Amino acid sequence: MRKSFSVRDLCYIAIMTAVIAVCAFIVIPLPGGVPFTLQTWAILLAGMILGPKKGVVAVLIYILLGLVGVPIFHGGRSGLEVLAGPTGGFLISFPLLAFAAGLRRAHTERRGQMPSAAANAPENREGDAGNRGIRRGFRRYLNGLLENVRSHSPEAASERNKKARSKRTQNIILAAAMIAATIVNWTFGMTWFVVVMSSTFATAFAATVAPFILPDLFKIIAAIIVGRRIQAALSFSGNKIKQ
Repeated sequence: MRKSFSVRDLCYIAIMTAVIAVCAFIVIPLPGGVPFTLQTWAILLAGMILGPKKGVVAVLIYILLGLVGVPIFHGGRSGLEVLAGPTGGFLISFPLLAFAAGLRRAHTERRGQMPSAAANAPENREGDAGNRGIRRGFRRYLNGLLENVRSHSPEAASERNKKARSKRTQNIILAAAMIAATIVNWTFGMTWFVVVMSSTFATAFAATVAPFILPDLFKIIAAIIVGRRIQAALSFSGNKIKQ
């Protein structure tokens, strides 16, 4: 059965849409004189935090707001002329970046590697917020005592190493998915540029891709690092976002 978004989901989506819009105005100059924004970093982050479906929704809302006249595109631009312009292809393929960033998380949750927020549903529905906070704090205190005892055993050390290897593998796969989506974004953007400007692919690559290869790779790494921290914080606070 198809599930609708909860009020909390809509709030998270709205927050990430706002983050994407703000990051479109954060311009970082490069030594060669070509600046770049943190827009695509925020889009990757939205996918990691919200998951593939909600991440795509956040990006689509951002694009739609810009198309109807809200000046939230790079440089404070808006309207259909941005979409029809030489860089419109990058804008259209932005949802793919969010989808790729969130896909790995959805996969690991289905396999049970990441605890689902559904497990906390009874707690979220029963009792008032104060009681829930007390119960969570007491439970974490007891779990911390048990974990401290178990952490000195050889089995615990082996389990920690196993989890560390699994986490590294997940990060590598996630980075590969983001890189693949970024390459598709580049390809779509270059093709659009060639059609609109009647230029060659070599010209399009030099103008729209080459100066941003290293910054885009940096943004992928930064999105993974920050996204993991935010995921851990949400999980610890009991506010993990459902897929």
